[in-house]
Amino acid sequence: MPAKVKQIKEDAIVTIEVNKVFYKMVKDLSGFLISGMELNSADDLQSIMKKDFDKMTDPERGVYTLTLLLAEIEIQAQKQDKLEETEILLPDDPGFVKPDLPSED
Repeated sequence: MPAKVKQIKEDAIVTIEVNKVFYKMVKDLSGFLISGMELNSADDLQSIMKKDFDKMTDPERGVYTLTLLLAEIEIQAQKQDKLEETEILLPDDPGFVKPDLPSED
């Protein structure tokens, strides 16, 4: 017997409110997916975004979907004057501290 699941309607546009904690969780999830892929440059990520969705691997689809979600959150935040620009240190910058990530042992 088929299971019943809930989905939004085919023509629905749903508005949700997103706080910084949720935004950060989505961003961290995106980073986690990307860290498991062999991406060596921003061009590699751009190549995923240009692929046909049907020809992507499952991890590529996840990255693609989360990238679109993050972009829409940032677009709406910009329109509502709720986006701020911050600076982060990159690995070649003086004072950069490499994050202490757990090993996969």
